[in-house]
Amino acid sequence: MACAAGGVREALEGSIPLSSSDSIESLTRFSATRLGVEMYDADMGKNRNEWTELSAQAMENILEAASIEGVPVRVADAGEEPPASEESSPSAPSTIPPPSPRVHHHHVARVAPLPSEPSESSEGQDPGGKDPNSAQNRLIYLSYETLLSTYVYGLALPLAFGVSSPRYLIATPLLAAPAAFGIHLWLSRDMDFSEANLKGTLYMSSLSEYAATALPLAFASNFRDGYRGAAVLGAVAYPLGIWYGYHLGDSYRSNPDELDTKFQFALGYAFFGFITPTLYYEHPGDHSDAVLRLGLAQSVGMGVIGNFVADYYQLNQNVAPGVPVGIATHVILGALAGIEVASIADASRFQPWLGAGLFGASLGLSEGVVFFHYSNQDNFDRARFSLLGMVGGAMMGTGLQLLLFDPKEDAHEQKIAWSSFIVGGAYLGYWTTYLLTSGMTEAVSSHAENHGSSEALTAPKWAFNPVPMPSPIRSRGEWVSGWQIPGFSMHF
Repeated sequence: MACAAGGVREALEGSIPLSSSDSIESLTRFSATRLGVEMYDADMGKNRNEWTELSAQAMENILEAASIEGVPVRVADAGEEPPASEESSPSAPSTIPPPSPRVHHHHVARVAPLPSEPSESSEGQDPGGKDPNSAQNRLIYLSYETLLSTYVYGLALPLAFGVSSPRYLIATPLLAAPAAFGIHLWLSRDMDFSEANLKGTLYMSSLSEYAATALPLAFASNFRDGYRGAAVLGAVAYPLGIWYGYHLGDSYRSNPDELDTKFQFALGYAFFGFITPTLYYEHPGDHSDAVLRLGLAQSVGMGVIGNFVADYYQLNQNVAPGVPVGIATHVILGALAGIEVASIADASRFQPWLGAGLFGASLGLSEGVVFFHYSNQDNFDRARFSLLGMVGGAMMGTGLQLLLFDPKEDAHEQKIAWSSFIVGGAYLGYWTTYLLTSGMTEAVSSHAENHGSSEALTAPKWAFNPVPMPSPIRSRGEWVSGWQIPGFSMHF
């Protein structure tokens, strides 16, 4: 059961019926003035729902109190209405004074962004269930997509088909930009642009245009033909990306932060895929064309992998303490598999070994995130013993190779033998230990299942950030802007 939400409770008194046994579980914002409340009745032992009409200022005060106290707030989907069977009598809009801030030292659930104070012209209108920030989100959408459309249709296509006159290259973007703005405005005039819809369209339109540009350049025989194909393919893929991105946003309206995770994974994987081909060759300067082509193709493939791996990343959920250690172990196993490939390829310099190891580590990370999405109850002892089992297996493989070492083999055969025994022993030791410790698990419940229990609220949260991202940090008791360092992090 959630802890008593004092400030929210005080603000709601007089708007909905409340008894001493009721505790506020969550809030649902149906519009700028309509609020749904889910409560847990300790006497009855069950939940019930109420809703009420409030003034815009009262709504803002209640949402501010919910943000302070960690009461979850959900933005209702477009057209969603409170259940008719659970309505309470709507009271007249109230003017409730702002609640006094209360500090609670526990993990705060994600809260929907507070709506900006409505203008006089919109305050009396029925929003019809649309997101209150729809107009602002649409403006951001129009600004970004107008710029991208101007490149796709006003610059890339003329350049691809041999237009070289500066007069034409200046005129076509000037003609394309207003036309693109008008078309985007007309097509989006009746759309509800929630935060998730905005993120989805920006994300997928950018991804589709990059993929449509990179793939033809990677596989065409020369740059001119590749860029011509990229321009034509981009002109087709770009509107499809916008269409798919908007509908993708509909699937994440209740939690748009998951789209941020997909973007971070796709960007991190794509960047990694683009730079690693420089390590595949012993003399990359002699293969610059192949390195560029392979980097472009690999960045698209890795970006797609990151996009789907993000669906298995457990965002803002409680995970057992053995999960991050288990993922790290799978990363090491993937790196060892890459080293085995490098030995089979008879790499003689450091760069190919490093490149193969890093590429294998990225695949191990992907596999580990998916694997521990389903095996998310491993405790720390199981993860630790499995890691030690991997080390022990590698030691046994090294010992066997010392006993079976044949000095008559050539250098390549000896290289393969050493890596195969060590890597094979590590894999065998890990999976043997992992199966033997199958009983070392602990049940992990989500916040919703625990009704906001203190154990769930204070459990550490693990996160993976592949690229530096802006993030608020606490310094000397105050929140300031900072940057996340790439890697794994744990939040309390």
